[in-house]
Amino acid sequence: MPLVGPASYLSAADQFLEHWSRVESSDGPVSLDLAGGIDRRAVAEVRSRLGEAQKAVTNSRNSREEERRNLAELDAMIEDRMGQFYAQCGGKEDEVRTADEVLRAWMAIEQAGENLLLEGGFSRLDFLTDLCARNLVASAFSVFDRALSSAREERDGAGEQLDSYLKLYWETIQNQVPVGHQLREGLPLLDLCPGRKPAAVPISACWQDGSALVAWERSEEAELDRYEIRGMAGDHYDQEDEELLGCASAEDEPRFSTAFALSEPGAVAVFRVYVILRSGHEQGSQPVVVRRS
Repeated sequence: MPLVGPASYLSAADQFLEHWSRVESSDGPVSLDLAGGIDRRAVAEVRSRLGEAQKAVTNSRNSREEERRNLAELDAMIEDRMGQFYAQCGGKEDEVRTADEVLRAWMAIEQAGENLLLEGGFSRLDFLTDLCARNLVASAFSVFDRALSSAREERDGAGEQLDSYLKLYWETIQNQVPVGHQLREGLPLLDLCPGRKPAAVPISACWQDGSALVAWERSEEAELDRYEIRGMAGDHYDQEDEELLGCASAEDEPRFSTAFALSEPGAVAVFRVYVILRSGHEQGSQPVVVRRS
């Protein structure tokens, strides 16, 4: 599997490690003396780092998206209360534009001797409580956003190291193994072969029976190798953070069930189905969003 992005890192590492194991156990014409003393264990360690970094990316993104949803709900509540405040005070939108300014204006009204309550007996202290909760959630969102950036840096650094190791291994096999030898023929792809991208397939998704059900139309590509289902938390698809969730062959039913990133009611995740050719070229579908009910 060529290295075509973060979603391919772990699969590519596993394919090369499996090939390396076959080389070490064979009686073939290979002496795996890679520059810098790099051995199979070093690649396995980078693979382990990548796994942890990708898990950190997923966890940080999931947490950030949860706080984003909480923040949106609190912002909507505060905006509604601000609208009620403007209505009772004869319209102050031009003078009092932010929640903090509403709070100060409300306090001034009370200091002038008026007990202002909104719908349901909602008081200034209630508004202050909601505003404090909103600021705490905003702070948590910032923490998880920084954690996501840090996890991405770790993942990308490990990915660059993996790329350099696999290139060195690939070149060593090419230089030492004769053309036609089974170890050379079975060497995984490192780069994309010349060719074209396949056509994307239409997909749909919904929350059904406790999981997200992703379905797609079968590809008509003659060189189809497999389908890959990838996804991430939230309603916006950011390809650099996509995670490989599963694979399906041309013979498998064109559907996939998962509860990925949908552990809580109201949680949102977005999915794509990729058509992968034997050449390694791929094309993703349009993203589809699923909200857990």
